[in-house]
Amino acid sequence: MNRTRNGWVAVGILLLGLGLPLSAQETAAELFNQAAALISNDKPESALGPLRRAAAMAPRDPVVHRYLGYALWRLGQWDAAANELNTAMKLAPGDMYAAYFLGRVDEDRGKTNQAILLFQIAASGPELVYDSVARLGQAYFKRGQFQMSEDAYRQAVRAAPLDSSLHYQLARVLQKNRRLQDADEEFKLSKRLADLDQQQIRDLFVLSNLVREKKDADIESAVTKLMQESTDDAEIMARLGLILAQGGYQQQALAPLERASLLKPSDFETQFNLGLCLSQLGQAADAETALLRADNLRPNSFEVNSALAVLYVNQSRTADAIQRLRRAQALQPDDPAVLALLGHEELAAGRYRDAVKVLVLGSQKRPDDPRILALLCDGYHEEGHYSEALSTARRLMREHPDEAIGYFKAGREMLKVGRNAEANQLFEDATRLDASFEPMIKELQKGSLRQTGAPTSGVLQ
Repeated sequence: MNRTRNGWVAVGILLLGLGLPLSAQETAAELFNQAAALISNDKPESALGPLRRAAAMAPRDPVVHRYLGYALWRLGQWDAAANELNTAMKLAPGDMYAAYFLGRVDEDRGKTNQAILLFQIAASGPELVYDSVARLGQAYFKRGQFQMSEDAYRQAVRAAPLDSSLHYQLARVLQKNRRLQDADEEFKLSKRLADLDQQQIRDLFVLSNLVREKKDADIESAVTKLMQESTDDAEIMARLGLILAQGGYQQQALAPLERASLLKPSDFETQFNLGLCLSQLGQAADAETALLRADNLRPNSFEVNSALAVLYVNQSRTADAIQRLRRAQALQPDDPAVLALLGHEELAAGRYRDAVKVLVLGSQKRPDDPRILALLCDGYHEEGHYSEALSTARRLMREHPDEAIGYFKAGREMLKVGRNAEANQLFEDATRLDASFEPMIKELQKGSLRQTGAPTSGVLQ
């Protein structure tokens, strides 16, 4: 069990603040260390006495209550464990370890809804707490929320790509989501990972830790060793490339991914990951080739169609991007990122009605995203529906008052209908929030003046 920064380095200060004598400080620290050692040796029952005495001496230390709650949970004393862990969270609301173990208690008590909330807290930090994301996926699965379960398990798989059991659980969720081909691939991958040589697995885990810690020199040595010893093992090459690419080492990932692709050209995951890696390295033509190979292997893949769409958007291949985005939307109709990008490309193609239809749905699915509302405002504007455009801009201002884009869009609509004074005030608000809008505003104002024949003096200030 991990100990956070609230450990016993600070306990002496806490106890001094409470006015306890030095001998009590030493006793409390000794009791806690004794209990922690017993827990590490899988003796939670023996740890209860020392922890209870330590809690009596340091009643406001969250770590003591967390350890006591953990020990009680291990012994099946769920109500008492919950009391201690709740106390730990009240004393340290950001204690994700206390949230995790309280989630485990609620999971055991059958309180799935409460467990989900706690696992969400535990999974919200920069580093995952134990298997919190996988537990979240399991809880969603029990509640019948299979898409959310899939999302959680995918996050867990990204964090631990070598864990065969996670791939197995993801496959079960994919079956529930009626994505049988994807489920079959995950079942196969789970089996392949389970069959890997244990030394190779250990080497890959070591590399994964090095990548997370950004130890570049050690990474180079570990990659060289794996490339030499396992160069003819497609699965090891694929896992090696994936670990490097996910850690931000795309250039180093390229060689093992290309090797895996040669060894096993019929493997969808390898072709897809190679395509993503090449795309991130800016090698668009080779990326498209690899992604199209993946597309041939699995034509109805949401991930492949989305990746190809982004590739085409970056190349200004609007028609190709729209085609792929429509396929992706057909596979996952409510994905907000796809809806936003599809709306953007429909606007670029001059298909304003189609853009508005897509962006209205996107704004419903992601009401907190100002970019979607800004695009919707553009769609209404291009269609000539200025009142709807203004209404959308005002919504953008209301819901995102610190974003300049809403004031800019509202000013544009006011200018369009000749309400110049109101437009200029909105433009001032926009430039106050973001000075980069000033050139665009001046162009709009000049265009409006040319159309109306109004004098230029005193307007552009």
